[in-house]
Amino acid sequence: PPIPSNEIKQYWGDLKIQKLDAGDKSAALQGATFEVYEAKDPYAATCSATMADNATAISVNGATTFTSDAKGSIDIAGLFVSDNQNAPIDAIQRCYVIKETQAPAGYVTPSGADALNAVAVKTGATSGFDITVDNSKEVVPGLPLTGSQTSVIMAVLGIALIGGAAGLAIRRRSNQR
Repeated sequence: PPIPSNEIKQYWGDLKIQKLDAGDKSAALQGATFEVYEAKDPYAATCSATMADNATAISVNGATTFTSDAKGSIDIAGLFVSDNQNAPIDAIQRCYVIKETQAPAGYVTPSGADALNAVAVKTGATSGFDITVDNSKEVVPGLPLTGSQTSVIMAVLGIALIGGAAGLAIRRRSNQR
């Protein structure tokens, strides 16, 4: 018979993110994109938003980016918490860092440390949200003036300037005669 080995028990958890408008906490935001990274100290008593050295986005079911739905929620199932063979044995939570990579249209995408949030993933399924992340609306339109209306306005202004310059040149020539 085969030699029996120790059975390894692994503990997994899920991460639920809620995305809201900073000015109106009742407004859920669709279209925010996040990535999940390992924390520098995954089993700290208090999680920090410091990523592990050379961290790359964690892949869950083949996806490395996760986008909020119409209810402003993201549910990431299948994040490793611990096992019964490696220290800390049978830990009930593990720290991860989430990074917002794209805010919904019309909202400001945070940058640098503001884009990072620490979150503790607990063993099992979460009943509520693990973290709520807010976004502020853009104060200035984020798009350059490149639409068809702007192109028409710029063309008319350009033609007017050229016409004005030509008129000045003709007037000067007639005054010199």
